[in-house]
Amino acid sequence: ADTGRGLLMVDASFVGGSSMTIEGSGSAMAAARSSTQAARVRLLHFMSETEPPTVQPSLLVALVIESVLAIVSSLYRLLLAASGEEALPVAAARSRRPSTGTAGMLSNQGEKTLATAGLSAADMERCRGMVSDSWASLLSALSLLLHGTTEEHGLQQALRCVQTLLYCCSRLGLEQARDACLLQLTRYALPGVSREAEVAASPGGSNNTMNNGGSTVSGPGAIQKNILCSRALLHFCLSHGSLLGIAGWTIALRALSGLDRMLQRASSHGNELTVVRQSLDSLFETTALLPIDALGDMIDAIGENIKRAADSEEGRIILGRLGELCNFNVGRLLAVWDRVMRVITDVCMSGEHSEMRVAAAAVLCKVLAQALRRGALAMAEQPEDAQRELLHALKTLLQSPHEDARARISEGLLQVLQASGQELHPATWGTMIHLVATAARVELQRAGLV
Repeated sequence: ADTGRGLLMVDASFVGGSSMTIEGSGSAMAAARSSTQAARVRLLHFMSETEPPTVQPSLLVALVIESVLAIVSSLYRLLLAASGEEALPVAAARSRRPSTGTAGMLSNQGEKTLATAGLSAADMERCRGMVSDSWASLLSALSLLLHGTTEEHGLQQALRCVQTLLYCCSRLGLEQARDACLLQLTRYALPGVSREAEVAASPGGSNNTMNNGGSTVSGPGAIQKNILCSRALLHFCLSHGSLLGIAGWTIALRALSGLDRMLQRASSHGNELTVVRQSLDSLFETTALLPIDALGDMIDAIGENIKRAADSEEGRIILGRLGELCNFNVGRLLAVWDRVMRVITDVCMSGEHSEMRVAAAAVLCKVLAQALRRGALAMAEQPEDAQRELLHALKTLLQSPHEDARARISEGLLQVLQASGQELHPATWGTMIHLVATAARVELQRAGLV
């Protein structure tokens, strides 16, 4: 043990002397021998010490981060080598400190899983096996680092590791590992998680607390951690959303809806929160770049989060984002229309949260108003059939057992007629008249007049 403690204090002269022998010069070799002898004497001296040399805790944390980063980087490079992609240089990756706290090693190339990337079975199994065996231990170490670290650079390095590991797991189709990494990112994306641990880790202890929107967070370190984790999560969703699947998007959107709610309640935004807000808004705008399958996964995940919404306020926020997603993808809305209507119908038919039923119907009417405006469906192969399909889905909602939902859908039909009636094709007018007749018949039946 004493020998080990002595090894910690070996100075650079020993390493320098060894490297100098490579030059082959006589003077360098003599200097190396002298330096080596001095180092040996120094080690023998340390072996007689009763107390180990002092090591700063920050040095140990930095060593752990560097070691974990090296392991995750190696897995990442093996993955890229197997898929035929190129990684960023190590020096560039480690020297870069993005303001978003994102992983500098991640590239924006290929979004397909390895199963569809044309790899050999041996390459795929080798990568999958290594990551499958190591991700739990690596994530456990990273979890401890995120839990106890409040210094910004250390947090960025830890988040870089988590993101890179998340990318590897996602590319390899390891869903359990992917979701575990996402949960680790979302754990600290919002204030108020693990108050006692955060207070203990923050300078100032228990007196260093403040309240933010009803959630207790601990000092500047915890707030910075929340911001960095939020931005890291947003960056991954923006760059690699097609890898998340329904389960991954459900986890990510659950945290992002809470973040959205917190930002809406905030009385004022600093520069960092403003950047987070802009990234959150751009996430739904850039869904226009997602493949159709990934877009459908995101819509299904929105539906899952609406079912789990804590209250009507959170539900309305998620529904509003669904409307934005539809408006940004109006050109290919038909491809995911069934999924959108499934989400809206589930809310409008639910017996709970009247405010959410009205909000869902309002979102649907706004989406239809955008989709039926001039030129919106110009790219559709059959614009007339597209209009009919969009409107036909309203028939079920007009028969909803809840009067508030039916009333809002009827108002939406009126708004569509007033704003875009001249844009409707002849066959679409037949569908519109049928919907109006259905709405009238349902109300007359409920009033007992038919």
